[in-house]
Amino acid sequence: MITVRLRKNVKDQVYAFDILDHGRGVVCAAVSVLSLNTVNAIEILTEEKFTCDYDQAGGRLQFALAAGASGDCGHDALLLIDAMVMGLRGIQEEYAKQIEIVEVRQR
Repeated sequence: MITVRLRKNVKDQVYAFDILDHGRGVVCAAVSVLSLNTVNAIEILTEEKFTCDYDQAGGRLQFALAAGASGDCGHDALLLIDAMVMGLRGIQEEYAKQIEIVEVRQR
């Protein structure tokens, strides 16, 4: 099962995500396309600083906006992440046994 951990800041904004236990198949492909496209779009279309660690062999992607924990992220980067989350939730509606989305709120 794919686990997507969404990290939210004090403003309730998703500023980081971790995708774990990524395997093979159509659900994994869809999650890969959404998440990697989001990272690429933030890199190309915004000025946001971020960290990203991708291990294709291990099926893990970790991404975080540098200003995310403080809630000082740019609107465009947050919008791109929200669009990814919307897509992931759509996948979860259809394939609930293959993907779990967990929200972690910062205090």
